[in-house]
Amino acid sequence: MYGEDGIQASKNIWNIDKNIKILFTSADSSIKKKTIDMGAAGFLLKPFDIDILVREIERVDEL
Repeated sequence: MYGEDGIQASKNIWNIDKNIKILFTSADSSIKKKTIDMGAAGFLLKPFDIDILVREIERVDEL
């Protein structure tokens, strides 16, 4: 998926399997609503602490 951004990559992934859980990370807070509306399992604003990432991965895994 060379040259794709995360939004486009996630669309391609969900075209294969809509049940795949995607956790977005970005330094651009303006895309948070878009990713959640698309069906993202979560969104983390960069930078973030590794403990927060681990906690969020565990939360998403339980969905």
